[in-house]
Amino acid sequence: MDLSEFEIPPQQNTSSTPLLPSQAPPNPTIQPALKPISYADIAKQNTPTPIFHNLPDPEKMGDYPVVTISSDALQRGLSYCKHCLLGRLDLQKVTIDRVRELALQKWRPTGNWLITPIGKGYLFIRFDNVEDMNKVWSTGSSWSFDDEPLRLSQW
Repeated sequence: MDLSEFEIPPQQNTSSTPLLPSQAPPNPTIQPALKPISYADIAKQNTPTPIFHNLPDPEKMGDYPVVTISSDALQRGLSYCKHCLLGRLDLQKVTIDRVRELALQKWRPTGNWLITPIGKGYLFIRFDNVEDMNKVWSTGSSWSFDDEPLRLSQW
């Protein structure tokens, strides 16, 4: 099978009136040659440059590399996860967009919230305020999304 089988054949002018110059098909010999652009060239344009100077330098402890995290960075991370839960859901049977839609309907959070898949069916669920998190956590594992149970644990 060839891709040309899926191409739409050019339409012929079946009317008796001649085509106007603006309606005439373009002459392929007059068109300028376009330089082909690869996918890699297009993707490179949108990729941000990584910032490595903010990363700590790795050290060695025995045969293993070790990275020391500053106490400020640790506190920022802990405060970001202060009102967070971890969830486990079979994302093969329900999409993440559907989970977000159903969570908005069922939980009705008053503040901002975020559900992020982090792999293997685990979800990172972040709330801006403790009331929304406690409302979801206090119900326990009785949350179900399209007949798929959501198992919750605290961060």
